[in-house]
Parts: sequence; C-alpha cells; structure tokens
Amino acid sequence: MSGTTITCRKLGFLYDGEEQPVIQDINLEIARNQRVAIIGASGSGKSTLCQLLCGLLPRSGGGTREGEVLLDGIDPAAAPIASIAEAVGVLFQDPDAQLVQGIVEDEAAFGPENMRVSPAEIEERVAQSLAAVRLLDRRLDPVRRLSGGQRQRTAIAAVLALRPRLYVFDDACASLDAAAQANFLQLCFTLQAEGRTLIT
Repeated sequence: MSGTTITCRKLGFLYDGEEQPVIQDINLEIARNQRVAIIGASGSGKSTLCQLLCGLLPRSGGGTREGEVLLDGIDPAAAPIASIAEAVGVLFQDPDAQLVQGIVEDEAAFGPENMRVSPAEIEERVAQSLAAVRLLDRRLDPVRRLSGGQRQRTAIAAVLALRPRLYVFDDACASLDAAAQANFLQLCFTLQAEGRTLIT
C-alpha cells in the first residue's frame, strides 16, 4: 500500500464573520509513508488544517481558503467525494459527530458499503478494524451503550475500514484511557509500516 504525498502552498483559511484567518501562509511537504504530528494550543488552527487536508473545508463550512492543498496532486476541495474517501480517512475528537449507524459493526461497514466494496471484503474489513481497536466482542452492541472511549474506538475502526492511503487523526486520543492510547500508538506504527501516511 502506497501512502499519500501532501503539498500545501501559502495555505490559509478565514471563517465567515471573522476578521483574521485562523491559519495563514502554511507551506509544507509531507512525503508518502511519513508520520507527522501537528502540535499547537487549543484554537491554533490544527482542526482547521485537518479539515482542509480532507476537503471538509471549504465544502462543508462557511469560509474562504487561500493557497493550495494537494493530495497526490489532487485538490481535496474540488475532487469527487469518492476519490477523497479512497485517499484520506479522518477522525476528529468528538466520535458522536461521526457515528451514524447505531450498531458497532454497522459503523465499521458504513464507509466500505458506500464505496461499493464487495460483501465478503466488507466483512473482512469490519472484523479486522474492530479487532485492531479491541472491539470485536462488542460488534453487535448499540453504540449508545458504549463508553466515550469505546465510541472513539468505534470511530477509529470506521476509519480503518476505509483503508485510505492517508490517515488524519485529529486529537484521536482525547477520550481514550491509557491502555487504549498505547494500543492506538501501536496501531499508528502498524499503519506506517504498511506504507500509509499519517497525520496525528
């Protein structure tokens, strides 16, 4: 599996109604198979950058992007959604904003189903992704019965099941206990070893 190259040139974003851009003049190059940590204080623009990388901004929020973002030469703000789903999987801090199906295994299957993956491969992806986050024994549970950390692990599994070339984990450990954090770190090493690009 090949990862994704990321190029940002003079990247900035101004939300509607704001006077100052939340980020501006960002230039970066991330090569395939790299793992990069984005560090900054709360409100410094980390989540905005993550949303720009996966194309959620400016598609889904009011604001104006300046500059350029390219994933393997493709602008995520302009490319078809299916192409972006194959290129990048994103996980944000709040799992409830990403969980939509109600049952753990259905959450993991949702993305591959929408990508028209075969039923046999969907089952394989669901089993592997839930095993990776240690939720295989909870696969038939309603999401509402899970703890906050288990919901976050379910959201991680849903992203893993997409098998994208680039993973963007925006504060993914926020609601995980120490054991789950250690497992997540090992998972990141595994994904990188498989050739993926990671932003954490």
